[in-house]
This record gives sequence, C-alpha cells and structure tokens, in this order.
Amino acid sequence: MIPCLVFCQTEISLLEEEKVDSSIEYNGKLQKAVLYTDDNGDHIVILSETGGVPSKKDEDYQSAELYAYQYSLIRTGKWVLDWRMYDFEKECPLDLICNFIPNSFAITDLNINGKAEVWLTYQLVCTGDISPSTMKVIMYENGVKYAMRGERKVILSENPDTTYGGEFNFDSAFKNAPLIFREYANRLWDKHVIMNWE
Repeated sequence: MIPCLVFCQTEISLLEEEKVDSSIEYNGKLQKAVLYTDDNGDHIVILSETGGVPSKKDEDYQSAELYAYQYSLIRTGKWVLDWRMYDFEKECPLDLICNFIPNSFAITDLNINGKAEVWLTYQLVCTGDISPSTMKVIMYENGVKYAMRGERKVILSENPDTTYGGEFNFDSAFKNAPLIFREYANRLWDKHVIMNWE
C-alpha cells in the first residue's frame, strides 16, 4: 500500500522487479518500484540500496549506498530519467545503517496542481554506541528537490523520560515552499523520528 492523498484516485501500483522495463537502469538492490500517473504522464520511481559492502582496502570496514530515481515515459515509448538521488556512509568500522525507513514512502498532490510529490525518508549512521542516526526527508515535485535533515530521537531504556536527538532543519527550498509541504514533512518526521536500538 502506497500512502497518498489526491493521487489515491489515480493509479499507483507497486511493480515486481521483473515488471520493471529493462531499459530502466539503477544501482544497488531493488527495494521498491512504483508506477504512478499525474498530469505530466506516467512515471516509475525506483528505490534501491547496496547494503553493507566490505571495503576493498580493509575488510573490517564497510560502506553502504542508497539511491532513488524517477523515470518518465515519453511519446516515443522510452523511459527517460527525470531525477536521481544518492546518499551513502563510507568506510565504517562500526555498526552501519544506510536504508530507506520502512513504510515511509509516499506520493501526494498536496497543493492540488496535478503534479505529484514523491516523498523519501531514510537514515544513515556509522556508530559504536546508541547515537541517533541522521534522518532525511526528501521530496521531489516537478523535478525540484526539497530536503529536511536532522537526527532521529533515541530514548534511553534505563530512563525512558530521557531522550536525545530529534532536531531537524528545512533547506531553503522547503522554507520557500507552500506551508502544506512543511506540514506534511513534519508529520512524516514525527511518525518516524523515534529510533529503537535493540
């Protein structure tokens, strides 16, 4: 199930890996492929991750990368790349996390302009303790990127009333965007900000 608002009345569907057109290129292992339609036509969003990969220099170190892509179908019947997002943790000798947060992907049309907003939420950290991971909420609308960056919130098991982390900042694109975008980003942040180290 893909969370959506106005676009719930249009077709949004998950694609199995074998259903993704062979001309669509991506790095890493496919985590999610979604087909949707807005006023600009048909689009496929790909989310992929490498997971931890041992370093070529030292096998005690790992690196991980994650990617998101949007392809659009043009009149010739070809899929062309609209945008690509990339992030990573490199050369980590400790506990490594670099992944899209489950159940956080969404497609909306909050400002009801017929152009979908694609929402991506993920975390990154290389740590040997219970430090909070970096969390980012990234949104694309009509090829424009909006970013919300900060840390997840850690609750200490020995003292549940004590927390740290949880702060964030909006980039200039979000600050200058319609308020409804920031409100939705805040809801995503609040939903996924708690980090459980178990």
